[in-house]
Amino acid sequence: MKLLNIEGTVDVIGAAEKRADGMVYSEMTFLTRSGGEVFVRNVSVDKDLSETLLPGLSGRFVLQKNLFSNKLVSAQIGVYS
Repeated sequence: MKLLNIEGTVDVIGAAEKRADGMVYSEMTFLTRSGGEVFVRNVSVDKDLSETLLPGLSGRFVLQKNLFSNKLVSAQIGVYS
């Protein structure tokens, strides 16, 4: 397991599969503040967070990366260090 901290903007949110505890997105792309791009596949997001997650949102995002799946652990919208 690895934690990935991203400061930037949600650029693309792929197709979603609804689950009891939230959503699983086929892919997500983030544009970082430093000009880079982070592409992640199979991202699970808790229900509360998935209801507010939209392309264009900027802030600090924490992803938990595993071998075959990833989880968006937290999002602080509009917050940068």
